Amino acid sequence: MVHRSAKYAVKNGIRGESRRGARKARTSDALNFCLLTFAFCFLTCPSLFAQSNYAITAGWVCGADAAGDSRINGWVLDLRVYNLSTGGTYSLGIDTAYPANSPYNKPYKPNLALSVLSSGYTNAGSSTTWTRTLYGTLPVRQPYPNQTSNDEFAAGSADACSGDTVPTSYVDIRIALSDFVYSTDTSLSLTASAGIYTQGGHGTLAANALSITNNSSTSINACANSAAGSNSGVTYPANCSAAVAPMPVCRWATVPLQMVTAATFPVEVVCFDRHYRQGLPVAAVVVSAQDQHSNSISYTITKPTISTTNPGDQGKVQAYVANVSFTSLNAADNVTLNFTAYPWIGSSLSTSTTTGPIIVAALNAGGSGYAVGDTGTITGSGCSVPAMYKVLTLSTTAVATFAITYGGYGCSTASAATTTTGGYQAGSGSGFKINSTVYRGTANLEDLGPITLLNCYNTSAGYCAQPAAVVDPANGQSSSASTWVYANVSTAESAYNGTNTDSYKNQAYALAACKAYNNSNNGHADPGGCHIRMISAQHTLSSNGSDLGTQRSWAIVEPFTSASPTIIAGVNSSAHTEAVEYQNLAVCDTISVGCGNTTATCSGSGCYIFVGTSATDRLWLNNINPLYHANGDIYNWNAGYATNNIVTAINTGGLSHFSTYRSPWPLIRGNSFPSGTRNAACSLYAVLANRNCYAANYEQSQSASGAANPNSQALSDGFIYAFNQIYGVTASYWNTANGGLWQSTLSVMNYGGAVVEDVFEQTNSSGPLQGFSNDSDNCATKNVMMWNNTAMGERSNIFYNDGSEAGDSTFVNWYAHNQESIVGNVFASLNTKTDTFSSHYNGARTGNWSVHYHVGSAGNRILQCVGVPACVEGPTSWMGSFSGLYSDYNPSQVSGTDSNSYIVKLLNTGAAANKPNTGGSYATYWTNVGNTAGDSLSNWTSGYIYEPINFIHDYSYSTGTAAGNGNYRPLGSSSAINLFNCQYEPLPYDLDGKPRWGGSGCSAGAYENDPVLTPVFW
Repeated sequence: MVHRSAKYAVKNGIRGESRRGARKARTSDALNFCLLTFAFCFLTCPSLFAQSNYAITAGWVCGADAAGDSRINGWVLDLRVYNLSTGGTYSLGIDTAYPANSPYNKPYKPNLALSVLSSGYTNAGSSTTWTRTLYGTLPVRQPYPNQTSNDEFAAGSADACSGDTVPTSYVDIRIALSDFVYSTDTSLSLTASAGIYTQGGHGTLAANALSITNNSSTSINACANSAAGSNSGVTYPANCSAAVAPMPVCRWATVPLQMVTAATFPVEVVCFDRHYRQGLPVAAVVVSAQDQHSNSISYTITKPTISTTNPGDQGKVQAYVANVSFTSLNAADNVTLNFTAYPWIGSSLSTSTTTGPIIVAALNAGGSGYAVGDTGTITGSGCSVPAMYKVLTLSTTAVATFAITYGGYGCSTASAATTTTGGYQAGSGSGFKINSTVYRGTANLEDLGPITLLNCYNTSAGYCAQPAAVVDPANGQSSSASTWVYANVSTAESAYNGTNTDSYKNQAYALAACKAYNNSNNGHADPGGCHIRMISAQHTLSSNGSDLGTQRSWAIVEPFTSASPTIIAGVNSSAHTEAVEYQNLAVCDTISVGCGNTTATCSGSGCYIFVGTSATDRLWLNNINPLYHANGDIYNWNAGYATNNIVTAINTGGLSHFSTYRSPWPLIRGNSFPSGTRNAACSLYAVLANRNCYAANYEQSQSASGAANPNSQALSDGFIYAFNQIYGVTASYWNTANGGLWQSTLSVMNYGGAVVEDVFEQTNSSGPLQGFSNDSDNCATKNVMMWNNTAMGERSNIFYNDGSEAGDSTFVNWYAHNQESIVGNVFASLNTKTDTFSSHYNGARTGNWSVHYHVGSAGNRILQCVGVPACVEGPTSWMGSFSGLYSDYNPSQVSGTDSNSYIVKLLNTGAAANKPNTGGSYATYWTNVGNTAGDSLSNWTSGYIYEPINFIHDYSYSTGTAAGNGNYRPLGSSSAINLFNCQYEPLPYDLDGKPRWGGSGCSAGAYENDPVLTPVFW
């Protein structure tokens, strides 16, 4: 048999060779032909090969640089491009064409998208991962004085993001991202269209999506060689971000220490997180309840609902509600409640709890669910550090060693040591450094503790007994004997109706008598559970003189049946009662409307109604109408709660700290204050659904040596100010409450805060409406969420880098503001100041650049602008270099006598047809209030379309009548309606409780317009 290969060789005339040799010969011929063809094409068609020179070959998500400058940490993408140089142009595909394609900054056809895989949680509280897509929004500029040039690095330059020197024939460019990349993110994948960067007539090649390894746990310098994975010479970005996903900001919305007699009791938590999904602020809130016999039950709540528990709410509160069953818990036990809030995005470091040390706050837990001071001392290199400087950790293992350095004041030495668990947060009054990280914090570190309720379901014995006594100032007994205390309210009132001397002269005697009665009859020596019934008379709250014992529930001071008692002022009348609730009473310190013929017993200094003992006592004011307390302060309480009160006058302290007395108010909810009352200040812990309750002004003082005063007042880290309405702000708020919102000097926020779905109205031009870390403040913030607010009438000045010059060269991070979330607001004017502010030109003032580029912001309607230039995004604009995705800041406005403001939206040809129908001549009915050259009234006849902002009643200063008490619900033609894609809407409901999600778009401001939407996520 002849082998087939031999036949093949013969057939082809190749004698003495195998088929294998024949194939080799043919391959050589083909290779020669290809080489000749390649050479011919290279000589005749060079353009076919030139594109390969412009590939993106590597990239990094930047972290903090070696100097500790966090301005680019986690939100700047550093790309390396081959064979291009500096000075090019960018095309990132974020639509800025206006007015034809309103709003600005739509990512409809983005040219650069970064996909990341983020750790997170499901709505069951289970760990998972989520894919996030971030867009390139704008090239990053250089700091002052080179602000007109982009931050680009030519060959031979050192690049802190990559940690190396840019090689020959390459250029590194920096691009701002629409949101943060976190150190725990993985699988970073870049997709870029061709031409995102063009220089010398040549544009970058398109990049196909590829994943890479996240090496952010290594040092910044190690990121240079960490990029891995390439295709056609394109290598994708390494994650060098040192940013950590922030925790949810949560607070209890339920008053603790209540006696529960029903089978179920609603427990509420208000919670927000910057990484919301489809209108749901967090993935889940798990509320657990445990009695003193270790019986426990837990509830997983996956979405907020409209609360129905508090009748005085001035706006609809969106709460995570656990209807806790008390039937399986031991009767007469304290039931301790905790919650854990699981964010959509974040690891265990980002889980907000009330129990564990993983919360970014002090490790001790406040038993009443309010913020409390920490204890302990740190010593470093011979410098004794006060308790307020305690280092906090994120595990149960304490920090063993650490490096600590003061900044600018006092001790300036540092110990050479490290942390075993990564010292995370510290408070200070002067700033110091832990492992090269600079901190500047509040005196008295704070945390959020559990709350307790008393389980009295199916029992009325022991701690669940509810004895009662009557107070009659004219006929009552001046005695603390328990003789006139009865087993219940009905028996006590019957006895008094029979003999009016069966009563006590004042509450001090009655409360002390209740303690004696409980000790004899109910097994506990305190007045907890006792009802003090007041007859129709004027009552002074006299002092007991000594502590009445630890209580499990409130002692309740309330009216006798059908009575209308009035509490009047006394002098330093400390109750010395650890938990006392005043409900359904009138409170007056002078003659006033609503208080009858009340005569003040004191006035001026030393005139007080409610005074406690800060170490132990808790106060609850509930449904007081009126609360008229103009001549003294409510102060010196361990905690205060205020719900459903009608406040007609209140002294300077308001519901806030007083002087050097630290008096936290953990929950202020459903109260109504008079419009325009400067003193109606409310402590920023949980301020919910109030009317005219202004955020208190917090300042932390220092001694001459620079040490913080531990008794001075600082902003509560992790505060919530939500669902409130404030009207009639005037000039008197300047330097006090500064209108609706104010955070001042020397405060720090490492945990965060939430200003959510509030209405702010100012009626004159003096001072900003909102001042949060603004003019000359030496403070830093992180994770502050400003969502769905309507702020009309004046400026909102937020997150300035505008503090004293001393900080510029020493601690840039003192003035750092990062991971803020500004979404879905209507601002009359929105401003921030950075390195290019004319009064403080300084290239070191870059700590708020993530705000300057509005990283994590979307869907804001900005009506007016200030700065140079006004209403133009750019380096010197107070609005920022980038105003956020889906933002609308068209400044060309006119206002009419119909109380509406109108926006000049589009130049058209039909001038007469586009004229607003307000009657008469436009010259009579319209006044120009714009601030651009093209906004003159003559343009009316050229054909501008006038689109109304159109609230029902705009009674604010800058765009309305300035009459005050307006109605800021949008009419159907408002430019705020359907402004942005609903994937950026953080809330399920508006301030009226109407669904936000489900239409063709979501609206900016506190109110939606469509009343019939059905939430699509349910």
